[in-house]
Amino acid sequence: MNELGLGRMVSLLSEQQRGPLREIARTMGYPASTNQPETQITMQPQTQQGMQMTQAPMTQAPMMQAPMTQSPHAQIVVAEQRWSWCPLVTAVFGLLCFWPCGIVALLAATTSYTDHKVKDFIRSNNKRSIAYGFGITAIVFGVIFWIIAIAVPIAISASAISYGGY
Repeated sequence: MNELGLGRMVSLLSEQQRGPLREIARTMGYPASTNQPETQITMQPQTQQGMQMTQAPMTQAPMMQAPMTQSPHAQIVVAEQRWSWCPLVTAVFGLLCFWPCGIVALLAATTSYTDHKVKDFIRSNNKRSIAYGFGITAIVFGVIFWIIAIAVPIAISASAISYGGY
């Protein structure tokens, strides 16, 4: 970044935001601009009835900043997430209840485990969400299927008995 670019950025900021940037620019070797008026803050509190307030101007103290060291690379530390067996267990139950969705859930859960082992946590979380979705869908469809599979024969036999059959 050249002097003109930094100077332009500083001129677009408010006076309060310029102070730290000027200090950074000074430590980086850029010249500070010469038209820097001293900032004066006046406080005007609201007065209540029966109270009298005096007003005194305050001068803003200069900003003190610790020396900055520049590093060429930023290091981002990602905390390792714990693995949970819940998506895999949900997928197995889904496979037993309704196999089309259960197979997709099982594949997503196992690939989520694989991604977790290679520390690709974003893909692992995405596949874990897919495994949960398909696993829960399989369980819901399976429960509905078994309710229908049990209720329909009972209803047919009850209607046959009530009409005099058997």
